[in-house]
Amino acid sequence: MGHAANGWLHSGHDHDDGRELRSSVDFSEWLDRPVTLTAAAGQDGGTYEVPLDFENDDAWVSWQGPGDAWHDSTVSRVSLVTTATLGDWDRRRFRTNVILDGAGEDELIGDEIDLGGARLGVMKQIDRCVMVTRPQPGLERDLDVLRTINAQRATFLAVGALVVTSLVLSACADDDASPTPEQREAISSLIDAELTAEEERCVLEGLIETEIPIGDVVSGDVTGEQDAELLSAAVACIEDLSAIPGFVQAFIDSAAEEGTELTNEEARCAIRHLDADDPAAALAACLGSDDPNRADPYASQDYGDDDVFDLLWDACAGGNNQICDELAATAPEDSAYREFGRTCAGLMREGAVNCFDELG
Repeated sequence: MGHAANGWLHSGHDHDDGRELRSSVDFSEWLDRPVTLTAAAGQDGGTYEVPLDFENDDAWVSWQGPGDAWHDSTVSRVSLVTTATLGDWDRRRFRTNVILDGAGEDELIGDEIDLGGARLGVMKQIDRCVMVTRPQPGLERDLDVLRTINAQRATFLAVGALVVTSLVLSACADDDASPTPEQREAISSLIDAELTAEEERCVLEGLIETEIPIGDVVSGDVTGEQDAELLSAAVACIEDLSAIPGFVQAFIDSAAEEGTELTNEEARCAIRHLDADDPAAALAACLGSDDPNRADPYASQDYGDDDVFDLLWDACAGGNNQICDELAATAPEDSAYREFGRTCAGLMREGAVNCFDELG
């Protein structure tokens, strides 16, 4: 096994128990041995070792990697492989930097290719060693992987490239990837609502970009500056700001500075109507929104059995007062739909002649 780290360091390594490993201390504790993360620039090349007999871990040979790079090859820094080549193998075994849809990466050797705004010169096939057989979190030792590569691909899998024109690339979440349990708990601590898959991915990407340890987000052990970063990450992804506890609390604090004390429900109600033509009137209408005798503007338990009116109900609850007026005018007499629209989603205790005129 090599004595130098091989690969690109991303925003953090996820341990199988959900912990994020970002620092030398994190990796040292995980591996139970001293580990130091350091930049490659100005460093001598690492020493690498591999057994010629991978079946028995026998007959080891070693060599020196190039300077200024944590890599075992002088003519490769970036690895690329296609989904066709990977087949059913778990991509983690090969530690590839870039996975391409399709097939035919071997045909790129000798060519320059564009990756976003970066340009790579594809130099060689990558010959595989015992590392692809090694166990890692979620994967067991599997000698058949290298046996198959040796038999069917003459030891090669993936291609290696050098950077011709560099560019800082931002990591994108895999559309099919799901947050870890701890990441999902962190997201839930920031947003009190059911999220779409797109919203969840957006928030997760924002969390990762903050570089705040997920465990600290879950426990709430963050600084004021970090709390502001987390709030910004949530606000950038969620349309309904009343579903973000941090935003609701900031709204309550701001109102208190102006001399208005708001409950959590009153603040949520007011936030839903921030775009009203007369925000002051909307806020006044929201005062007392936690009164148990008042219609809940966000409840859906009074839905009837009409899909169209259900949609109008949702739009009215979301602050579209023209839709509230439509609901009040067209829903069946004495129905929950009509009452919900007539009271402007519960904001007007005695009902309104016209929700749009009164609340905007």
